[in-house]
Amino acid sequence: MSNKESVQQKLKSLWEIDLQNEAGLKTLIAALDDSVLEIRAQAYWILRDWRQKVIDDYVILKPDDPIEWKEIVTQQAFEHYANRHNINLEIFDIVDVYTRRGVKVNPGEIVYCVYASALTYGDDFYHLHDQLDPEDHLFPDDYNDSDNEYYNPSFEYACLTLDVAEHVAHQLHNKIALKLYSEGSGTMLFMIDGSTSGLPKDFNLEQWCSEQNLSLQDIAGNSGYGYSGSYFQDWKRITTIEKYLYDNRQHELLGQLWLGLIGKLAFVHKLTIQKTRYLPIVEVF
Repeated sequence: MSNKESVQQKLKSLWEIDLQNEAGLKTLIAALDDSVLEIRAQAYWILRDWRQKVIDDYVILKPDDPIEWKEIVTQQAFEHYANRHNINLEIFDIVDVYTRRGVKVNPGEIVYCVYASALTYGDDFYHLHDQLDPEDHLFPDDYNDSDNEYYNPSFEYACLTLDVAEHVAHQLHNKIALKLYSEGSGTMLFMIDGSTSGLPKDFNLEQWCSEQNLSLQDIAGNSGYGYSGSYFQDWKRITTIEKYLYDNRQHELLGQLWLGLIGKLAFVHKLTIQKTRYLPIVEVF
């Protein structure tokens, strides 16, 4: 049997483990220290989802519930499950520690990290830091002061494959664009207006709307700000299109509008780990 076949067989066996059995849970916990990253990640995902299901089956927690209340009912859920299936309660403490800190990644192993771009802007400038430079800090615990944290891209997730990482980065970009728009700060216009060249030369508003099956005439008309220059007409039209996409919950297109006009609000960086770390590796987003 090849090494790849052996790994696939072990991955399959992890999915078949009985999670109502203490021995099965211990097998998954042991797999968190396996020599193969893919196996460690799979064990982590199974335990993480199992832990959450134990809580959800006992009580539905709301995001705005007090932290103290969440901790109390979570412990009650663990006790209820442990008593029902004759499982040592300490198992839950172990799983809790492992799932909170993430997947163990060893030196020499490769992950694809997803970062939120660093975004700074003012009345007369904007800067989008959408890639890592050699002097940038890779992870939050590398920051040595608040300025470093502010101007560096922010690490968000790690993935095992480039395809998954690119999907996660795409979704994160859309999420950030939606957040910036919904905050009502006019961020995009600050950035466009503050740039030296106005709208990107390679971005054609009419063509973009046509490609997205949007009628620029129906949505924005010929509105301007009382100026005759096309720049100001586009400025007003973009504001109108943003609002149209937001009001009609076309968040994917809203994100793509930001991508065309401003740039990537999230990006992928391939990284070879230099020292052992525990990372929030995701398989879907």
